[in-house]
Amino acid sequence: AKQRSLTKTAIFITENVKLTNYAILRDSIRILPVEFKSQSGYFDKSVYQMVKSNPEYFYKLLQDFPTSKEFIYLAVDQDKALIEQLKQIEGYDGLKREFLKEYKFGKRMPYQIIGIYAVFAGLITWLIVAQP
Repeated sequence: AKQRSLTKTAIFITENVKLTNYAILRDSIRILPVEFKSQSGYFDKSVYQMVKSNPEYFYKLLQDFPTSKEFIYLAVDQDKALIEQLKQIEGYDGLKREFLKEYKFGKRMPYQIIGIYAVFAGLITWLIVAQP
């Protein structure tokens, strides 16, 4: 019954995102569990549809759900065209700066991890070869 209710709420948001005002969508999304995509995806998919429909909602959601910023970021970070639209939104300078910093960090992190492992493997190899 709970899953059915959450599914109905997520469907309501995605189907009515262009027809309903932000306050109703925000109140609907408040019902959904804020979890990673792998756990449920209700929040993630609903946020993505809201932001895709109206990119300014991204910053409004960040203001209204300050403890869920990471989940809101993750809901949109795979859509490069949407990220470009978010950069163009006027205002919200502090939120925009914070998001772009996190977005760039997330995109660089895999390369940094690979680099660290490469350096570590190189040091171990050097230590093994350098032993008398």
